[in-house]
Amino acid sequence: MAGLGTGAGVRYIGASFGDPMNTLVVPSYGLMDATISYDFAYLRPDLAGLKLQVNATNLFDKYYVSTCFTGLAYCGLGAPRRVLASLKYRWNSGDGYWRQDRRRCGSGAGCTNGRASSAPPSC
Repeated sequence: MAGLGTGAGVRYIGASFGDPMNTLVVPSYGLMDATISYDFAYLRPDLAGLKLQVNATNLFDKYYVSTCFTGLAYCGLGAPRRVLASLKYRWNSGDGYWRQDRRRCGSGAGCTNGRASSAPPSC
């Protein structure tokens, strides 16, 4: 489906020690993350610049110890599943001359002798 994007990743953290004598072992763990997005420009051209994205971390809501603090009798639990949705809009998302100017000139709008200009670039 045009405009649809997906992604996934696995994070693996190996075992570590939680005390100076290396007697407390913090077990290893693996987490899965995923994302899905949709660019509305593929639905209707007048919606160019509008994008919906949903990200999830610790997708399977794994219970794990993330760290233990040396010298303290305290271990921290890892973050639970987290889902974040965002709706973004980029103004002027078309390939207007302002974006082209930055690619070609590398010094911002106008790039006439290093001074800013409100006129289209002349480089």
